[in-house]
Amino acid sequence: MHSVAEVVVWAVSQFWKHHKGKCTEADASSERMLRQILMNPEDRSAKIWAAVILHALRSDPARLPDVHAALLTAVHGILGGPPEELLRHVGFIVHRNEVVPWGNVAQLPTSVANQSTLQHVLQLDFLNHQARGEICLALAGDKVSRLHLRGNDVRRLSDLLAYPVLVGARRVESVVDEALGEFSNIATRGGHMVQLQDHDPVYVYFGGSLEDRLLVSVLDALDSAGKYLGIPECCRMSFRISWREACRIHEGDVAFTLIADHCARFGVTSLAFPWQCNPYGMYQGGGVLWHFPCSLDCPESIRVVNARIETLRCIDASFAEEARIFQARAFWLTADRQVSLREPVEKACRVVPQP
Repeated sequence: MHSVAEVVVWAVSQFWKHHKGKCTEADASSERMLRQILMNPEDRSAKIWAAVILHALRSDPARLPDVHAALLTAVHGILGGPPEELLRHVGFIVHRNEVVPWGNVAQLPTSVANQSTLQHVLQLDFLNHQARGEICLALAGDKVSRLHLRGNDVRRLSDLLAYPVLVGARRVESVVDEALGEFSNIATRGGHMVQLQDHDPVYVYFGGSLEDRLLVSVLDALDSAGKYLGIPECCRMSFRISWREACRIHEGDVAFTLIADHCARFGVTSLAFPWQCNPYGMYQGGGVLWHFPCSLDCPESIRVVNARIETLRCIDASFAEEARIFQARAFWLTADRQVSLREPVEKACRVVPQP
């Protein structure tokens, strides 16, 4: 997984630029702490501070005075963590069905990536196929994974896996796309949570250290976490270009835009492309491609999918084959974005992912 140290350096530098015009003599203390963070960007506390700083700078400016005050009161020479009050506005930890203070991070397990636990994840039938694959690959060290879950499922997972789950501190409501069944490409962030209720819809993060996940969750709220979620750069760039238009005309359905544009450009009613680049497996709750490829033959997406399939095959060959089948089966796509595994009555494009 990519290091987030570069984000630590960037966040601290931006904070200092924001505050240096208001400096007083007392600010020498905060400057010393910021320099200490910059000197140790891989340190656990440095990453947690960076997450709090970046959240305040870009998502919650009302917290900036509190961040500054916390830096002023920090003990010189000791890079401790930010106050719990600030961290509760960014994200919190659920472990063994309980919310755990950030001060206890050092005592929590950092990994559960043994074969039996990973196999157990793939059998959790209260999660769909995609969620099981995402969690398993995250715990195996392949990527950071973000899932949209209810509070009761977060607690259940933290207990079943004995694994600390990082939860974003705001509710996240999905906007269900009726053309895609229960799938949603669009979500809206709601209010800050004081505590996690059973039916609260939230983003949860798996894979890597808790401090890395906290910083990724802040980047995610800024739509800047793609690198750390395992999305190739070419696909991130393409998504930035196509997302707004896809939201305007297709409820965020970038996959349909990609296929429909291709069919229209070449005047075809049947389309074949590598199965690894088929995002409709994701729409149907499975597969291992969880981003929109920049093209229907994107080499980087093919590489990512092949690597994920190979990792899953080493853990559970039958699950890996199920994941491949999700993305490799042919389907029909109608002009109103409906997907069918059988040829519909109305005019439709035949989509045939290739082995």
